[in-house]
Parts: sequence; structure tokens; C-alpha cells
Amino acid sequence: MKFFVYFDAYGNMQRIASAKELEEQFDNSTDALLRFMNDQAHSAGQIGVFSYETEEELREFLKTQADVVSEFYESTSECRSYNF
Repeated sequence: MKFFVYFDAYGNMQRIASAKELEEQFDNSTDALLRFMNDQAHSAGQIGVFSYETEEELREFLKTQADVVSEFYESTSECRSYNF
């Protein structure tokens, strides 16, 4: 199943829309979804397209990605390739 995920300007996941929801609410247009969410968030974000069996699997994947990013910036991983 395809999912369309809106990420805000900081890369934080703000909304997950299924293909059915995209078709019903946004006339199957990712541009319409992007405009709607940018207006809601008052910033410029982006849409990512993911294929997972269930929304729960997608949420679990996104959670693990958030952990990787926070470990990098908090220096809790074993290797940090950049000095900020």
C-alpha cells in the first residue's frame, strides 16, 4: 500500500495520507496535499512516498529513522563524521 508522508521544513513527519485518502480528499494530487499542508504548517515542507503493508509498519520505520537522526546530533552513536 502506498502512503504519502508530509515532512515539515525541519524534516519532522506531520501527516500520513494513504493512497485512498489522497484520492478522496486531494483529487489524487500530491501537489494539492503539499499546498494544503504547507498552508497548515505555515512553512515549506515536502512529500515522501513510501510502500508498506500497513500504516503501523510505516510508523515503526519512521520512528527508527528519527532515532538515528537524534543519535547523530546528540552524539550518542559510535561515530560522528562531522563537527558542528
